Amino acid sequence: MTEKERIEALMRHEGFSLSQFANEINIQGSTLSHIMNGRNNPSLDVMKRILERFPSISPDWLIFGREPMRRQISHSHEMPSLFDIQEILTPKQAQQQESIPLHDQDIQQQSITINNQKTITKVVIFYSDNTYEEIIR
Repeated sequence: MTEKERIEALMRHEGFSLSQFANEINIQGSTLSHIMNGRNNPSLDVMKRILERFPSISPDWLIFGREPMRRQISHSHEMPSLFDIQEILTPKQAQQQESIPLHDQDIQQQSITINNQKTITKVVIFYSDNTYEEIIR
């Protein structure tokens, strides 16, 4: 399987059209079109953008075609989910916390009760392009 075929497989797996995938990895549609029609091979920059946007994809698979497609995740190093937090931070404590980037992961809605009184009903995610997404329980 060629790099082009692996990119096509990833697009199919994620359910993206050519233009949607180009937007997702922040490249021009014409750049991706040239790769898909065989005019150009994907550059290192394109491959890096794919891996940055889809961190669960194995670089060995994308670049060399070595199975499996997805990275093997060590459970001891997994990033904790939002729902692993057991306490509410004060605004001052929240400012002191290190920012954790969001990744392309499945979000499971769960009900969390804080101090036996409050339940989280909505989470708002703000993206760097000034858009946001609300997750409402």
